[in-house]
Parts: sequence; structure tokens; C-alpha cells
Amino acid sequence: HQSEPLQTLPPKLPSHPPGLPAGADTTALLPENQRPEVALRGNGIGSGALKLDWSGFGSASQVEKFRLYRSDAPFTKITDPGVERIGNFPAEVTKFTVYPLTPGEKKYYGVTALYEDGEYPMVKPFSYTPPGPVDVKTFGDMLAINHFWGGGGARHDRRSREWETVTLDLLAQTPFKTIRWWESYPEVLKMYYERNIAATTFSGKRNYANGAQMGVHLYGAGNEPHLHGIRGAEYAKRVEATNRELKAAIPHALLYAPTVCLDGRSLAFLEEFYAAGAREHFDVLDVHNYLGNTTEFVYPPGYPSGSPEGLFERISKIRAIMAKYGDGDKPMISTEFGYTDCNVANPVGEMTPERKAAFLVRGLVIQHVLGFRRVFVYSFWDEGRDENYTEHSFGMLDYYGQKKPAFYACQVLGRELGPCVFAGKMKGSDEVNFGYVYRNPETNRYVTIVWNGASEMAGSFRTEPGAVTVVAMTGETKEIRTAVDGTFRTVYGPAPIYLESAAPVELTRAVKVEEQAASDRIGLKLD
Repeated sequence: HQSEPLQTLPPKLPSHPPGLPAGADTTALLPENQRPEVALRGNGIGSGALKLDWSGFGSASQVEKFRLYRSDAPFTKITDPGVERIGNFPAEVTKFTVYPLTPGEKKYYGVTALYEDGEYPMVKPFSYTPPGPVDVKTFGDMLAINHFWGGGGARHDRRSREWETVTLDLLAQTPFKTIRWWESYPEVLKMYYERNIAATTFSGKRNYANGAQMGVHLYGAGNEPHLHGIRGAEYAKRVEATNRELKAAIPHALLYAPTVCLDGRSLAFLEEFYAAGAREHFDVLDVHNYLGNTTEFVYPPGYPSGSPEGLFERISKIRAIMAKYGDGDKPMISTEFGYTDCNVANPVGEMTPERKAAFLVRGLVIQHVLGFRRVFVYSFWDEGRDENYTEHSFGMLDYYGQKKPAFYACQVLGRELGPCVFAGKMKGSDEVNFGYVYRNPETNRYVTIVWNGASEMAGSFRTEPGAVTVVAMTGETKEIRTAVDGTFRTVYGPAPIYLESAAPVELTRAVKVEEQAASDRIGLKLD
């Protein structure tokens, strides 16, 4: 993305030194060491955009304009070879989003200040290399969500721009920094970029044109073809054609497919899809990780139907098919994972807002452990008000924009695990007591997430002696001092808890709590 057409200032001095970057005007360059350089920082938005910020510049009151420069090589002065000017801004503008970027292509950026007597040419360069569309380093990199400006297919009443904007502001308060939408209108994506949220979209010529302009690099071949009378072999041919069109339009873009579910019919479709030679024609395998209450879904003892722990068995079958056709190393994403609050014909059985929050948190952790690169929760905002219609109640916000327990639970999940990397399975965990250890590379402290989806448990744990902070699923905290041998006790259950500690935590004993009302009910701490 470039700024508005560049404005030129009238020359303040009669001449300008040689070696000007292309397109520069004749504004005088000030001598070195005459003014401070403008400090620049940046925040990547997905794989195709970068928000630059120089608002901390201390001499801004004396500045008439700012200019933004870019180069393929490091530079300290705007007259260095290969430096181009890409932005010209009034003094009150101190942030700018650059797009489109190319994944893996490193660029250097610098900002200069223009004063009454000229432009100070020295810069403090900032370098940035955009990641790939499904690269993942920390837990937070995996988190994504379905959110549709204008509503999804089940929305019956069109909402005003004000409603849409407020909801987008609420989305910006969550850890979900990539959305999935079947459109890619630049005027809408710009509003997401303003809030540091990236986008992925569906295939099609209009989306290719918009996506190339906006820096969108991940595209879907379709959506749940097994539900539309399409056979796996036929879909393999469609995906081949789609991939050819996408790569012709955006060579470095990635295509995900086949976007089927986890039931037996979906697995049969996937097998036929691969048998027809689809492997070479898509870059990322996508499955919709919905679970059900039929006998084909397997859950741990005592766990209710729909529990996300059923993903272990289902994903093992997906991976077996991939490996059978030599595609075991292909990255995996899930562009839909979620639960509806509706209790009429709910595909997983009984559901409450509290249970939904716990299922989402546990499911996101499980999918990270299983190696998913992106998981798009379905969805952020309820589509309607019909309590008897399953499609109306998938959101973390209700139709009126009120936050459900899942909203707060995902905020806490992002705070606790977002900056962390997976360190391993908690020692002492078993088929019903789940625990996973994460490490924060910045602080070198550990966060262990623990749950039992069948009942409330009293757990005995051990870690390095000292303080342990226990964080409930929706943010309530308490500090525990361990015994001299590092042991401590706390209660956990279907709603996961986080244990913050200086060293990994292990479970040494777990006893079922017999007297407990509403084991998956939680309290709310409003942020």
C-alpha cells in the first residue's frame, strides 16, 4: 500500500546534494548530527501487512512533515543506493500500514522528519520479514476466527455500520488476529488492518485481485463439498484448476483444501480425494473440527459428547489417510471449530455457555498440541436471535453484542498461553486428567493448563519450591505457596485452570470431588 500522491515542499535552499532517491523533491538535506533520527517500530499483520509507528518521536512539535522510505538492503541515510520513498505525511500522522508484502521477503524501513530548514536524512532503520501464511512460533500464532462484515449466511437482519464497527472493536480485544471471510473488499480489510487483524479468504478472481492488492496469501478452495453432492474425485479436479488459477494470479499464495468435516462420510470423501491425485494441487490440508454425539466419535471415560478430546481419535484417522498418500508432512489448519449454544437439535447434545467456553479453550489447546498451524473458531458474533436455530448461536458475542463466557475465557487463554511455546505433556496426566506445559520464551516461566472434563478433581502437584499462581478459565487468580518440597494442592475440573510457575508442574495425585454443584459452571470476572 502506498500513501496518497506525494506532496512536494518548496525548496528552502537552492540545491540538494547528489544521490537522491527516485522521486525525491528538492527539499534541502540537513547536515548530519543536526537533528535526532526518528525512531521507528513495527507490528506485522499476518503475512502481508506491516503497521509502522513513529509516534514516540520526541521532537515532533518542530516537524512540518514526515517521510517514509524503504529498501531491500540496510540503510542509514536516504541517499544510500536503492532507497525509495513510499510515504509523505503531515506532522500529525505518525502511523502507517504498508501492504502488500511478500512472505519471506525482508525489507528495511526508515522515517525522516522535515523541518522549516530542510529534511534530516539520517534514519534508524527497522527491518521486517513477513512470515508465511501458516507459519507458527507461539500458541497465539495459531489463534484465528470466523468473522464476517455484513453477516454470514444465517443472518436474517442486516446490521448497521455502527453495530459492525463496535463488534470489530470488540474483536480487537481478543487474541484472534486473523479472520476468515469469503470476501476481501479492500475498504473492509483496511478496517481490520487498523486493528492489527489479518485476513484469509476464498478462491475466485475478485478475491485474487483484492487479495493481491491487500497482501492476502491464504485462500480456500471451497467449503464442505461433501455436503453439496460432490464426490472426492470430482473435487480433486476442481482443486487442481483452482490452484492453477490462484498461482497464476498470486504465485506465492497458498491454497487450502478440501475443507471437510470429521464424520465417516468426510473421511471417505478425503480418501477418494487423495486417491484421485489431489496431493500435488493444494498446499495446506483443512478440516472442520466439529464433533458429534454419534457412536463414531470416541471420548474419554465419563466425558460428555462433543468434548474436544474426541479430536485425538478423529485427527489420527485424518493423518493416517494423509500418510497413506505420502502427504503426512503437509501443514494442517482448521477453518471451522466451534459449538452452538442452541439446545434444540444440538449436534453435540447438551450445551451451556459455560461448557461451550471450556470446550473452546480445551479444543484450541488440543489442536495446538496436535500440530495445527491455524484454528479459526466458528464464530465471533451470533447470527440471529432464534434460540431454536443452531446456526444463530455459535458466537462469543450474542446478537446484541453482549459477551458470553467464551469471550472472557479466550481473552484469558490469549494472555496465559499466547506468547508461549509448547514444552510437553504434563507429567502425571492420563486419559481423563489432561495437562500441557507451555513456556514463555520472554520470561522463561512456565504455564501449565490442567483439566478433567468428567468431574471436579482435587489435585496434588509438584514444581520448584516457591510461589505458584492459579488462574481460573475466566481470569480469577490466587497465589499459592508450595511446601518446601515444591508440592501444592488445588482444584480443577471441566473448566481448565492455568498454573504459572518457575518450573514445569507435574500431577502427583488426583481425587474426585464428590460434592460439587454444576461441575462445569464457572464464575465470571469482567475485564
